[in-house]
Amino acid sequence: QYTAAFAVERVSALGQSHSGLTLWDFNMRTLSAQGEGPAALPGEPLDVPAAGVLQVSLYWFVAQPPTTTLRVVLELHDGAGRPLARLAEPPHFGDPPTERWEAGWVYQDHHNVPLPADLAPGEYSLHVALVDPAARALSWDGTGAAAMQIGVVRVQP
Repeated sequence: QYTAAFAVERVSALGQSHSGLTLWDFNMRTLSAQGEGPAALPGEPLDVPAAGVLQVSLYWFVAQPPTTTLRVVLELHDGAGRPLARLAEPPHFGDPPTERWEAGWVYQDHHNVPLPADLAPGEYSLHVALVDPAARALSWDGTGAAAMQIGVVRVQP
């Protein structure tokens, strides 16, 4: 069983981490033709333009390597919990595949999530999940929650 804890400040994590993978930290910023924007401060929403690109960096601590190749799923949800943007791809660019990750290492993992051009101004929650090859989301906290909210994105008009 893989579980994860979300670190707000790189020092302490919410929840209990067990054998497997822990989401040790993350950050998010915008990407544009002008380059990278500033990273969001922990606990603060990230302001982004509609049709922009959200760059999410995840840091996975490996207590026990996975036995299968996993995929990261990032979703932007509206207030009703509906996914409006979704990206699913291997962590760490698939190199090495997760089943070859080494215990005790932290893997930096970058993803670029394109935002829909018709995304209305407002606040949206960003969620992350790990998915096994059979497309089953792995539980983060033992409650059966398939995905974990890691941040808030505020789309500007």
